[in-house]
Amino acid sequence: AGAPIAYAGAAIVRHPARTTFAENARKRARIVGGKLATRRKPRWRLWLTLPKYLLPSPKAFARIAREPGLGPGERLGVMAFDYRLRLVDLRTVLAFLLGRHMPERR
Repeated sequence: AGAPIAYAGAAIVRHPARTTFAENARKRARIVGGKLATRRKPRWRLWLTLPKYLLPSPKAFARIAREPGLGPGERLGVMAFDYRLRLVDLRTVLAFLLGRHMPERR
């Protein structure tokens, strides 16, 4: 912590990309679960946030719509993928609120 970060244009990252929705959903659930587990605000306030997960994120959709190099079909596909991940968020938050098992890092 606290170390300076530098850009290395020639760096090679040898980590495979997540290629399926299931892999991305597991990662998303772990991240959201970790944020919830370290949350300091009262749990009851989290119930008030649930409706936001039912609708697509306007910010995310606007960012996807501006993404250069994507055709209309690709944009819709990315938007659908993003919305499905939002539903993973909803499921994770509900599991947390109901005291169900939280995703763990493997």
